[in-house]
Amino acid sequence: MNNKEFEEISKARNMFKINKVEEAIEVLENMAQKKSKYAIFELGKIYKEGVYVKKDLLKAENLLLLSGNLGYEKSFYILGQLYLEKKEYRNAKRSFEKNKSNPYSEYELGKLYYYGKGCSISHHKAFVLFLDSAKNGCVLASYMIGYQYYYGDGIRMNKEKGKLYLIKAIRKRVPDYFNIYNRIQTNC
Repeated sequence: MNNKEFEEISKARNMFKINKVEEAIEVLENMAQKKSKYAIFELGKIYKEGVYVKKDLLKAENLLLLSGNLGYEKSFYILGQLYLEKKEYRNAKRSFEKNKSNPYSEYELGKLYYYGKGCSISHHKAFVLFLDSAKNGCVLASYMIGYQYYYGDGIRMNKEKGKLYLIKAIRKRVPDYFNIYNRIQTNC
């Protein structure tokens, strides 16, 4: 992102904060007409969430796809989230695959393989994706790795490694994972 784009995006974000929604949208739309992949991305997010404008998933999908195709890979993660919301799992899988450098995309891909949504169930492939995701900073993946190690789900059982990953998830405040760890502790 060049300095001018950064300034314009920051200006639009500040306008949103002070409730100058129409002006902010206008700034982003003007930038989008000049093929700013960042402005197109921002508009896509806005239409996906429906916070400042009426929610429009079709418009969001088109904008996010355009931004991604213009080279802003982060768009594919948000687009994948949109497809999950619409329960279009194959499309979600394709979008996350286009953004595998994002640990959260890897995590989402892992979940798709784990549950067999948009692809065949493969707990081993899910484990590999979760492992890469965790190594790259996604703490949510730590829970899944811990669970899979502890129960030997898609990988050779290793209760000690499982506990270590579960503790890591708990320390990072990953929600709802205290329950599984407490269950494991009472079974020891």
